[in-house]
This record gives sequence, structure tokens and C-alpha cells, in this order.
Amino acid sequence: MSTIRTLGGEVQLFYTRIEGGGAVGNSLPDLTGALLLRAPLGITTPTDVARLHYVQILGSEAAGLRIDGAASIWADSADLVISGGASHPISASATMVSAIPEGTYTGNADDRIVLTTANTETIYTDATIFDRGVPYLVGQPGQVGELRVQGNQAGLAVLTIQAGVELQFQQDGVLTVEHATGDAPATGALVALGTADDPIVFTSASEHPAAGDWLGVYFGGSPDPLDALDHVRIEYAGGASSSGSNSCMYPGEPINDAAIRIFGQPAGAFVTNSEIIASAAHGIDRGWRSDTVVDLAPGNAFDVAGCTQTTARRADGACPDVVPCP
Repeated sequence: MSTIRTLGGEVQLFYTRIEGGGAVGNSLPDLTGALLLRAPLGITTPTDVARLHYVQILGSEAAGLRIDGAASIWADSADLVISGGASHPISASATMVSAIPEGTYTGNADDRIVLTTANTETIYTDATIFDRGVPYLVGQPGQVGELRVQGNQAGLAVLTIQAGVELQFQQDGVLTVEHATGDAPATGALVALGTADDPIVFTSASEHPAAGDWLGVYFGGSPDPLDALDHVRIEYAGGASSSGSNSCMYPGEPINDAAIRIFGQPAGAFVTNSEIIASAAHGIDRGWRSDTVVDLAPGNAFDVAGCTQTTARRADGACPDVVPCP
């Protein structure tokens, strides 16, 4: 069986079982599915095209469900079961991560939900990553995945991550909250509020993870006041990048790579009650210029190869004769 797909139409499925679909053909397993949802051609804003209640997708060769482009699913959809597949349960354009419905997604060859991250899949509007009981894989297998949050002419884009979510990043992957540099206000924001019992985890996708597998969480521009990371754990980040910053340099280090890099001065400390573990470089890079000190270390735990946090340059660009490395 090939694929049930929408392209310009809508589908409503109740108490339905789809078996043995998702023939890969000339596509890739994570770019098609037994149920392939696409919005009408030319549509770029999220558009509901499917309502799914008590639907089972079993034994798919490709992803069970592929959410493509601007296709969305009605918010009242529930009780979706995807199992027995030869690939992942769900593959979704990163822009449509909020559309992934409540369901059960175990018993597949790989139970992670894939977020594809092509240039056209930047998160431009408010979105939420919900805890659906399985990890998320950022980027297709074998490709670098950059999950980017950046607003457009419509205004600020806020990515909210629910407590308990685990995001896994491919080799050299990165979560970028505003790609632009400089002092202009960021057009993207990240709200990741875990709990002591259900932290939010950013980690390596490798079967055998190691420090520096992926780059980390980067904040460009002047961070938005909405940015908040609480009870977050960042593991195996700090990989080598090509992006310099305005922090003071250390001998023998051309770039201050870190698990969290902040390129503009924040209004205050927005990383709290969190852990940075197995960073191949620093914990937090304070990559801005200012005479006002923003201390991001208190209340957080670090197990890193470099400094817990780097030192921002003064407003005139100067650095201490001996740069502190706490």
C-alpha cells in the first residue's frame, strides 16, 4: 500500500486503522508516510487539514504520519496510535511541531519523532513542543539539524517547550533562537520551563554520546525578556563552531564555544535551576559588550571542560589582563 495524502483537501478519520502503508518509493522514509498531510499549494500559514480520533497506523514502511509544509491537525485530535513501523512514528516539519497530536508512539523501529529542519522550516510563529512520551530527533538521520526560532514581519516568535520533553540533536546540530547577530532585539524567544521531576533535556542523538557531539543552544541579537530556561539539562554540547562572539578570549582558544551561547546582553539571568553536563568547551558564553555584569552561574550546575561561564567584554571592548575562568 502506498500513501493516503491530502493536497488541497481535508480528511477526518474516526475509529480507523491504516495497515502496511507508507511505501518509500523514490522518497526518503522521513519525508513521506502512510498518512501524508500537506496544505494547499501556496499556503504558508498553519492550516488544519486533518482531524484524527482513535486512528491506528500500523506497520508503515516509512514514517507512520508525515506533517508537511503548513499542514496542521485539529487541536481536538486524540488517541492516535502508531506502532510496528520500520521507521519513525511521526515526521513533521519543524514549523508544525505544535500540530503533533496526543497519542501512543511506541513499538516502531525507532520511536523518536523527527523534526525536519530545512531552510523553509524555521519556526516563524509561536509554537509549542508537547511531551508526547517519546524523544524528538532534530533533523533527519545522517543530516545536521538546526532548529531555528526567528520571527518575521508578523512579530516575535516564541517557542515553548513543555516539561518532560527530550530533544536529541545530530552531529553539529544546534538550537538557534534568532540567527541574526548585533544589538538589535531578537525576533525569537525560548520558554523552556521544566520541573525537578520532569526536566527538559537537550542532548546528543548519538547511540554512544560524547562531549561536543552537537553545538548547543545559541541566542542571537539582544535576548527577548521572555527567554526563560528553568530545570533544563543540556548534555554533550559545546562542539566546535565557526561563530565568534564578544566575550574575552582565553589563550589558545580562537572561539569561545559553549553549551549555551548568548551573543547580546540579556536583561538578567534567564537560566536557572539547570545543568550543563559534558560540554566539550565552556558552559555559558557571555558573548556581549557591557559594563553591567550579568551572572548566569548561580543556581546552576556545571560539568564542563572549560569555564562555567566566559567573561563579557567591557563596553569599550577591553578585557581584564587576566581573564577569569570560574
